[in-house]
Amino acid sequence: MPPTTRFGLALHRTGTQLQFTIHRAAPISRSILIVDDDPAIRASLAEALAELSTDLRVAADAEAALHLLAEQPVDLLMTDVRMPGMDGVALFQLVKDR
Repeated sequence: MPPTTRFGLALHRTGTQLQFTIHRAAPISRSILIVDDDPAIRASLAEALAELSTDLRVAADAEAALHLLAEQPVDLLMTDVRMPGMDGVALFQLVKDR
């Protein structure tokens, strides 16, 4: 397994605008799954992290995320906490228990 590069991700919100700042040295080869019911946040996170992962996936809700995780586990799960249906905390608990 190739070594990973440490990176930092900062999210700045000004009114309705989101700005991401990423500090990194090189791409990592880890898989990332982004789960958020807000399409704009989901797309912004995916765009910000696209250069950092060779396997980046997105899901609009916890149920879709569980389907993707059943097909292939990921190294990093990023999820919104408050979502309709199953929330992010319940999603993490299910993934942890598997």
